[in-house]
Amino acid sequence: MEIGHEEFIQYCRTVASELEERLKRMQVIVDYKLRSGTAYAEILRSFLDEHSAGKYNVSEGFIVNPFVKGAASNHCDILVYNQIQYPLLDVEGDVKVVLPRAAAMVIEVERNLTEGRLIRGFDNIRSARKVYPYLPGVIFAFNGLEPEALYQSMVEHADTWHAGSAPIAVINMEKGFIAHRAQMTMQLGGGNSPFEAYELKRDGPSASLEFLFLLYFYLQMRGMLASDTLPKAWKYLLAEGKANFLGKIELRH
Repeated sequence: MEIGHEEFIQYCRTVASELEERLKRMQVIVDYKLRSGTAYAEILRSFLDEHSAGKYNVSEGFIVNPFVKGAASNHCDILVYNQIQYPLLDVEGDVKVVLPRAAAMVIEVERNLTEGRLIRGFDNIRSARKVYPYLPGVIFAFNGLEPEALYQSMVEHADTWHAGSAPIAVINMEKGFIAHRAQMTMQLGGGNSPFEAYELKRDGPSASLEFLFLLYFYLQMRGMLASDTLPKAWKYLLAEGKANFLGKIELRH
């Protein structure tokens, strides 16, 4: 039985609310420990792992092609990989080294997204997609630049970013910012599409956080979803999120 796009969004909303509540509790109990991007990455990584299908594991690590000299990604804050079909190349504590085809998604996490960290995030996603071009990558920030300033920063640097190695989305949770690649293919690669940037102004659970889970769960549930679920869910999210369109961001081809 296929799941409709409205039901899919509602499910993502409940999960987003669960993470927001967890963050609030953590901030009350150990606020001083949540002042680094590393702590936020650990929380998000652990939460995603709790909600992953058995086929996938969520860790930090690297993507390496051992048959090509120098084919290794930068460190990935969050690395979603297929743990059933492909062996790990190496394990050092929580850090996993995986084969390119094992990698399913990478997420760069920032507590406070600045222009410099935005550029670094693009560089890290590019390094991962250089090893495996079909890999969807996301830059996710808990806070940072205001939507208009973030949009302008992306516009200013767009001519240095290639469509074939750019993230599929840039998300700022607290500021309600989403820039996504319009062409959401079944492979989630984005094709040569530009970014479309929005500011979501809905009160209540973060619509931008919902979007992160929309991508994450779609990756795992494609066999249960109709082929048009993702674009329909995206349009529904924009309407529910009271989205303000900021503009397109063209990338190099």
